Amino acid sequence: MASALSNGGKVLLSGNGGSAADSQHMAAELVGRIRRGRRGLPSIALTTDASILISVGNNYGYAAVFRRQIEALGTGRDPRRRPAPQSRAGPALRPAPSICAPSTRSLIPSPGD
Repeated sequence: MASALSNGGKVLLSGNGGSAADSQHMAAELVGRIRRGRRGLPSIALTTDASILISVGNNYGYAAVFRRQIEALGTGRDPRRRPAPQSRAGPALRPAPSICAPSTRSLIPSPGD
């Protein structure tokens, strides 16, 4: 993630349920600041735009809501991070790396990260 940010990328965050809230919190920390004196770091929580979530879900199915956003917003410099799943949620809101934009890298932490 640090390498991508230092090379002009942004972090794309996703998750469902509690992981969606974690994604939003992490984006806020990166854009805001964890410590004093650093610039904001570009990151986007893909869980926050209700209009996109609903329209893509209705038009393409909910399995596509993050994939479509990654296709539209992601570049080869952008890692995609989703919190480690802690529930048995179906694949609709837990995209596997294989359905992501080919140029993005997935960073999936282990539980407890």
